[in-house]
Amino acid sequence: MNVYIPEDLYERMKAFDLKWSRIASEAFKSAIQLEATMEIDVAEANLVRLRASRDANQERRRAEGIAIGKKWALESAEYDDIARIAEIAGEPLDSRDTNDAVAYFVGAVLLDQKLPSWPQVEAKLEAIFGRKKPTAAEVRGFVEGVCEIIDKVDKV
Repeated sequence: MNVYIPEDLYERMKAFDLKWSRIASEAFKSAIQLEATMEIDVAEANLVRLRASRDANQERRRAEGIAIGKKWALESAEYDDIARIAEIAGEPLDSRDTNDAVAYFVGAVLLDQKLPSWPQVEAKLEAIFGRKKPTAAEVRGFVEGVCEIIDKVDKV
């Protein structure tokens, strides 16, 4: 490898009795470490951005689910329906690790069946959410929205 040193810098370097090769080598190491750190910082910044995007998306979906839950409870459900949903509000929905598991669990409660078929659950969810597979955040929000309504009903 050849390194170009401008003439004026070379003249100034000759005035000092230093190990220029070692100094250059250390400078190269420092530059490599700095670049590696910057790459890590850029990657970490992108991960932070993506996590924030994911969290904002989940919060938006949760808010949509709350609105759907309130609307369903007020306009379509009977008291027994919202009471069944309220009973699962304390259930650890977060322990169900996929959208499908959360949706199936709530769908089964909505249908008042222990083991409904997927087509039954999908039909029920589609009637409420407008699609067969809502996200887990939407379903959790739905339960929250229904609970807000049953709390108001039961305050009498």
